[in-house]
Amino acid sequence: MMSIAEFCELHYACKEGREWALANCKAMADVWVTACPGWLVWVATRPDVLDDRTLRLFGVFCARSVEHLMTDQRSRDAIDVAERFAKGEATAEELSAAWSAARAASDAAWDAAWDLQATWLRENCLPNFLTGGE
Repeated sequence: MMSIAEFCELHYACKEGREWALANCKAMADVWVTACPGWLVWVATRPDVLDDRTLRLFGVFCARSVEHLMTDQRSRDAIDVAERFAKGEATAEELSAAWSAARAASDAAWDAAWDLQATWLRENCLPNFLTGGE
């Protein structure tokens, strides 16, 4: 099994992450129970750390942790399809369609946010700019 130092070197870990891992973990297994979420994602996404199924299920787990913030059903549906795909219960075509629908939901949300920001700027900043701040 690869040592923490070897893993960090092989995958070009940042200085802070390497120092933390060497100081706090005796074996790679320790990383899974002690590392901060950002570093867990970094470790999990290195080649050959997790198999495809496990990595997909990890992604679903991460998405489920913020699912309550998703206001568009297409995004929630995409998580369900991604989980079914990871378990071999959905096709690549279903996954692609769910991804496209979720992307459309994301694009619509960004468009709405930009429209709201533009309206706010027009109503609050533009009049002050045109009058010299008076």
